[in-house]
Amino acid sequence: MEVVTCSSRIRDDGSINFPVKMRHELGLRTGDKIKIVVYPANGNGRSKRSSTQMAPAKQKRMDDLLFQNREGTLSVDEKNELEALVLEAQILTIEKARQSLLRRSRRSQK
Repeated sequence: MEVVTCSSRIRDDGSINFPVKMRHELGLRTGDKIKIVVYPANGNGRSKRSSTQMAPAKQKRMDDLLFQNREGTLSVDEKNELEALVLEAQILTIEKARQSLLRRSRRSQK
């Protein structure tokens, strides 16, 4: 599964704008189903979350689903849930690495 990131705004009707360029990059057509992971962002596309840690309840759920997956007992819905949780964990890991690099960069500029 290819993963891309973009920022968008929620319209008054609740819909979001999906950039045409991204649609073409992914080879999407009208009517195609997509999965979207959403989290609040400021105008720069950076998360407003202060933590780069997954909530304990989500981490436990992901651990449980990973165990079930190894056992081969996941339903289709559980596989989709696990996919979303793993993607969230990867995003948090990337954000943590980005913040670490920023801190190092700031220290080296002093």
